[in-house]
Amino acid sequence: MTSLTFGNIDEVRQALTKLSNTVREMMPSGAKQIPTKLECFNLLARPVTNSCRICSLPGHQSPNIQNAAMCRTALISLSRYWEDMTGCISFLYSHSDRFHKAIQATDPHHDMRLDDGVAKLGDLEVVLVDRLTRNFLKYVAHISRIKAKVNALCGEDEVSKYEGMKKLLEGFLLGGLTCESEVEFECVNKG
Repeated sequence: MTSLTFGNIDEVRQALTKLSNTVREMMPSGAKQIPTKLECFNLLARPVTNSCRICSLPGHQSPNIQNAAMCRTALISLSRYWEDMTGCISFLYSHSDRFHKAIQATDPHHDMRLDDGVAKLGDLEVVLVDRLTRNFLKYVAHISRIKAKVNALCGEDEVSKYEGMKKLLEGFLLGGLTCESEVEFECVNKG
């Protein structure tokens, strides 16, 4: 890991600002309206009401799996959002000692996927890592629940990109743990 150098202080500050804005949008008071044109948006950053019965994401209703173009768009937008976050997290992990230490100190657990706990207090980096971990687990749990539909709606390339990005973020935010099953996750944390 490289420590902060004069040349990347501004880049670190920009990445932290981007993550701070992202985390603020995950709170009900900072939630943005769903845009009409979805390209890169976290549809799971707020409580979901009136979600689509096909993909369980808000902002649209698809009548069935054969007519679910909006579901595909929403799923790809959500994946692009996390791909974007992966770039920020990876950069900060490599260039910010404080962010790296916050990730190393995090204690992820399966219940974080519910994203209903009290916000963690502490340094900016600690707060960011906690909220990102919670929302990432919520995302992974959501995709796991609708995996067969994701495979039907998205192409092989999109599913492969998701799997690669998921593995990378599990490495950063979960210390390499996976969240495939509650039993596996709890056993790893207890052991």
